[in-house]
Amino acid sequence: MLRTLMQDSQMDQFFLVGGTSIALRLGHRKSIDLDLFTQNDIDFIHEPVNLIVGKFNWEHIEKRLHDMIKNPQEIYTTYPI
Repeated sequence: MLRTLMQDSQMDQFFLVGGTSIALRLGHRKSIDLDLFTQNDIDFIHEPVNLIVGKFNWEHIEKRLHDMIKNPQEIYTTYPI
């Protein structure tokens, strides 16, 4: 899912952080979420994510955008928070 998502040019501004980033580097565990950070506004994110991944349940909490895709969870946020 991450490879497919990151092929979209609008996703170039995001970088992977958190446990998934470490898990991919070390290969020490499986991860159920993607933590993607950006320093830019994230208002545009609905369209490319919906096109690539499919149906989402969106919930805005502060400056975070949480999406549940069956089991995996993605969190998009601006940095610094």
